[in-house]
This record gives sequence, C-alpha cells and structure tokens, in this order.
Amino acid sequence: MQTPLFPAWRSRLAPFGSRTSRFSAQVRSYTLCQLEQSFALWIPARLFPKSPRQQNSRDRHYTRWRTFWCMLWQGLNP
Repeated sequence: MQTPLFPAWRSRLAPFGSRTSRFSAQVRSYTLCQLEQSFALWIPARLFPKSPRQQNSRDRHYTRWRTFWCMLWQGLNP
C-alpha cells in the first residue's frame, strides 16, 4: 500500500481491510464541510501556498485549499 503524498493515511486506512467499501460509502455521504473537518489534519497546508501579494492581485473566494476540497468532494459524488 503506497501513499507517497499522504503517508499518515496508511495507518488509518490499512486496518479497514474489507470494511473499506462501507467506509467509502460513509465518506461519500459527507458534506463538503464534514469532509474537510474529517481529513484536514492529514493534508499538509504547505501543499497549498498562498499567492504572494503583487500589483493587480485580488482576493479570491475560492482559495487553493477550498478548491482542493471541492474537487475531492465532487470526485466522491459524481
């Protein structure tokens, strides 16, 4: 079981074994906020650096962090 980007998940997911499908069904039913609250501890914030303030930069409603969680949630809920 290789998890190069999320090594902390290995110890969490390995014990599930055959319970993985039940667990994945539960995760698929999460709202976007529940998904972020449940798994944010294992996602390094350094993967989503903030854009540097430059001339003509603007504040965005969807940060890289929020965009990641939206993409993951959409992938779980086709």
